[in-house]
Amino acid sequence: MIRDAGFKPIQRNTLYVLELTEGTRGSLPVRFGSFTLKSDILNIGNSAMETSRVGKRGTLVIPVKLRQRFNVKEGDLFFAEEHEDGILLRPAVAVPVEIYTPERKAEFFLNNAVTKEDYDAACEDIRAMGLDPAKIPHTEDVSRDALPSNVEMDKGWEAIRKKLSKRALISKRHA
Repeated sequence: MIRDAGFKPIQRNTLYVLELTEGTRGSLPVRFGSFTLKSDILNIGNSAMETSRVGKRGTLVIPVKLRQRFNVKEGDLFFAEEHEDGILLRPAVAVPVEIYTPERKAEFFLNNAVTKEDYDAACEDIRAMGLDPAKIPHTEDVSRDALPSNVEMDKGWEAIRKKLSKRALISKRHA
């Protein structure tokens, strides 16, 4: 990729220096010691590329200017991706994963029951897990006796649908 861009690598004292080949315009951002070359071709804004060394255990130190510019802090995670022109580092986000115990799953089953039949099915599932549904702490609002049956729930939804239909007809007449 570097050769395609018109640069030729030359090894000097174990550092690779990139020099412009004939007919190439611009320069590649490379930092050696105390001086920095800026790029007309690959430069983003007014930035300059800086070099870093890889430590014994593969640690890479990101220069302070880049850490400040991209708000990189100690402990941040990165994806390291292989690309044809090098290694790309991208920020990664770690999302904690909760592993649910059987008791916690049973609590979800009971709290999400909306009808008596749902509650009975949840209790069967909890017993299949080897647990006693009566010993599972869950929301006090969810007790079997307070829940409607499937038939009662269907009647309630039907009443809501009728009210919404009437409102839709009234609003169409006034429109």
